Amino acid sequence: MSTEQPSRFDNPDSEMGLWQVGGKANSKSDSETFFVGPEADDRMKKFRESISYIRLAWDRYPQFMGELRDYVMRQREPQIVPGREGEWKEGPGLVETLLSSRKEWPELGDGENDVGYSAVRLYTSDYCYKKIFEPMNYSFREWNLAGKDLRALTFLVELLNIDLYRYIHVNSEANDFTGRTYRGMRITSKALAKIRETAADENLKNRYVAIPLSMMSTSRSRQSALKFAERTVGRDDPHAVLWDVTVYDMNPAYLAAYRKTFPDSIVTSMCAVPVNNLSYFRDIENEVLLRGPFFQIVRVYEDIFRDEPLHVIQAVTLNSNRDHVTAVATNEGEDERMRKIFRDMAISSRSARCTEHAERLGLTADASYYRNEAAQARARFSALM
Repeated sequence: MSTEQPSRFDNPDSEMGLWQVGGKANSKSDSETFFVGPEADDRMKKFRESISYIRLAWDRYPQFMGELRDYVMRQREPQIVPGREGEWKEGPGLVETLLSSRKEWPELGDGENDVGYSAVRLYTSDYCYKKIFEPMNYSFREWNLAGKDLRALTFLVELLNIDLYRYIHVNSEANDFTGRTYRGMRITSKALAKIRETAADENLKNRYVAIPLSMMSTSRSRQSALKFAERTVGRDDPHAVLWDVTVYDMNPAYLAAYRKTFPDSIVTSMCAVPVNNLSYFRDIENEVLLRGPFFQIVRVYEDIFRDEPLHVIQAVTLNSNRDHVTAVATNEGEDERMRKIFRDMAISSRSARCTEHAERLGLTADASYYRNEAAQARARFSALM
C-alpha cells in the first residue's frame, strides 16, 4: 500500500459489516458480510436507547468519558504503517486530547468546551482510526454489545456529532455540502453479488445501502478514489468497485414548512461534511465525510479500470438530518409525528432526485416509480402537517 494514502479508505471490511443492504437481506449468510437480520433491528433499538440515555444524562459526562477511556485502553496498539512512524509517535497524544476533552452542544454549553474538533481529527488519523474507530465498527456488529461498551461507543459517536455540528456552523464552506463524491474499494465476489442483487431488486424501495451506525469517507476527486480500487499488495479482493454518490439537500419548501411548524427542531447538513481542513492528510485528501448515510442505488454498471472490470455504483443521498441533542427519541406523541414528517420529507426529496437521474439514463420504468414514490410521500407529509 502506498504510504501516501490514508488507510481508513483502504480496508472496507469493518465498515461493510455495518451496511444494511436492501429490504430482503436477512439471512445468516448475508450477515457474515453485512449488518442484517432481526438482530440488527434489536441492536439499532439498543443504540437509539443508548443515545437518548446519554443525552438525558449529559451531567454524567465524566462517567461516560471514563467508560470510553476504558474501552480505548483495552484495544491493541495498531501495527505501524511504513512511512508513518511520525504519526504513530503523535497518535497517543491525539487520543489523550480527545479523552481529556469536554465537548458541549452549543445550545447547552455553559462552561469549558473543546472547540478543537479532536474527535474528527482522530478519525482522519491512521493511527487513531486503527486504534479506535476500526474496533468500534467491529464492536457495533457484535450480537452481545451492551452495558458500558455500548455506552462508550455511543458516547464516541455523540462526540463526533458535536464536532461536525460545530464545524459546519462556523465554516460556511463546509455547511450544506452538495455535489458528487466518490469511494473506491475492492470487495469479495459474495459482497459484489449482494450489491448487484440489491440494485436489481424488482421492488425499487429495496435498492438501498444504509450505514446508520457509522460513516463513509469519500473524496471529491474521482481519480483519488480510484486509487483504492487498484489491486495491490494487501488489497487483493477480486473486484474493483467505485461508489459515485450525488449528495443533495432537502427540498427547501419542505424544510421551510417543517421549521415553521417545529421551530425548536434543529435540522442540519451534518450527513455530508467536507473535512479536508481537519484531516491529518489535508495536503493529499479532498474528503467528504458521510455520516450515517442512506444511499438509494440508481444503477450499477460496468466500466474498465486498469484492464479489469470496474463496478460503478451510482447512488443518491441527502445531507440533512435532525439528529441533535434536542431530539431525544421517544417515538411517542409529537416526537413520533415529527419523525414521520421528516421521514416523508426525506423520501420525497430523495425520490424526486432519483426521478431526475433515472430520466437522464433512460430508465423510464424506474423514473415512473420514483415519481410516484415522491408524490405519495408528499401527500403523507401534507396530511401529517
